[in-house]
Amino acid sequence: MEERINIIKSFKSSFQKSKKGIQSRIQTLKGFTFISALFSVLCFCLTLYTIILEQFKPEISKWENMGLLVVMSLMFILMLNNTLIELKLLKHLQNIQGKTNFNGINQLNLELKNIVEKLNKRDENDIIWIGLAIVIIISGSYQQLSETGNPYWEYTKIPVLLFWAIMISKFVVSNKKISENIKETEKQIIN
Repeated sequence: MEERINIIKSFKSSFQKSKKGIQSRIQTLKGFTFISALFSVLCFCLTLYTIILEQFKPEISKWENMGLLVVMSLMFILMLNNTLIELKLLKHLQNIQGKTNFNGINQLNLELKNIVEKLNKRDENDIIWIGLAIVIIISGSYQQLSETGNPYWEYTKIPVLLFWAIMISKFVVSNKKISENIKETEKQIIN
């Protein structure tokens, strides 16, 4: 189990690691997860609502007024993905401490190591969503700060929807792999 514990500890946290222990980090992450989830869902729903129903809404929720909201949505979805994965890994770490190895742990550890290494290389593997994020930030900032508005803001809907689709699919795939690995490990520990 020591190898598995080290693999989990190698996950790059989005926040400074607390010296108060795992339980303190879990509580902190729960708070950040709640805030991120709340704002991610709110930003996503408002953005999607604006894109789809723009011609039927009042002026305040027109796409042309959504520059700041769109830029903020990037931050919240990125924070949410990382905190949910880290929270899941820390809860697993808490469950396996003091447990003994079992047959098949080496394979499960190797799978977990590959998943964590891939997640730790966020910037190296994700040129597409990084490019989309940069385009969205520049376009949204220009839309928000310019008195005349961004003449290409209408076309920013496409990168926004692509970015959200990529982030959601990345999270679903990573979460599924980690969940299956953790479930199998904890099932073996209990048996």
